[in-house]
Amino acid sequence: DYYAMDSSYDYPADVTLVTCLLDLERDDRTFEDHYLKGLDELLKLRNPIVVYAEEKYHAHIIKRRKELSIATSDNKVKCQPLTLSDIHGLMHYDKIQALINDPERQNQAEWMKTSVICNQNYIPLTLLKTFMLYKTSTDNPFNSKRFYWIDSGISNSFSINEPLTNFDFLKLPKDNKLLLSSFPYHSYTEIHGYNINKMIEYVGRNPEYVCRASIFGGCLDAIRAFFISYIQVLLDSVNNGAIGAEESIFTIVEMLYPDLINRYVMPNGDIKNLLETIRK
Repeated sequence: DYYAMDSSYDYPADVTLVTCLLDLERDDRTFEDHYLKGLDELLKLRNPIVVYAEEKYHAHIIKRRKELSIATSDNKVKCQPLTLSDIHGLMHYDKIQALINDPERQNQAEWMKTSVICNQNYIPLTLLKTFMLYKTSTDNPFNSKRFYWIDSGISNSFSINEPLTNFDFLKLPKDNKLLLSSFPYHSYTEIHGYNINKMIEYVGRNPEYVCRASIFGGCLDAIRAFFISYIQVLLDSVNNGAIGAEESIFTIVEMLYPDLINRYVMPNGDIKNLLETIRK
């Protein structure tokens, strides 16, 4: 029964991957080695991919996709523009900047004083991940069923010393909830820059974990439901004088609205724990 076989088969294009590439001039790593070369690992995957990047990199991305992809869905790749101006257009950007530059906030923990988390563009860029995933899921340029964000530098960030092609992203959960992973995390000061006391005040209890934002996503309905709650938590946080990287916002959303989330519990913060569940 060829019809039955075809209807049950998962095509690479059933999952669109989404990522971004933007040079924030970080002091702790080079853009070319960590992100531009790291993107190569994503471009080798069979799934179609949407890359938000400065237009000067678009031709390079398309060229590398053709060079690196051996058996893709027609080398499907779509480049979308992304600039620092887009970051500066994030809602309440000025309020977020004031919070980022607040000396009291920067002194919450010793590690923050010299961290990229104090870079004026770092937190806003992380906050834009959900916007980019949501836009891609609504545009759906490749007629996919599910959409997942994956960091362009993920292989370097987590020392993944093997090709990402060893993992099958079609194996990620197919339910109507947004996939997030989490790992144990206990803090008396902050979570990724977000003041812990303000977080406890918001969610009503002390977080015992942090949700990872290196890989997350799901079907359109799941992403839309998450996006609505995410926006509300982000606005509430800024108005309450608190901000942190996207993982702190994700954690609050998950704690407040667990029914929206399929949370994969990892023993530590290494995203390879999640990847092992989709190994080919």
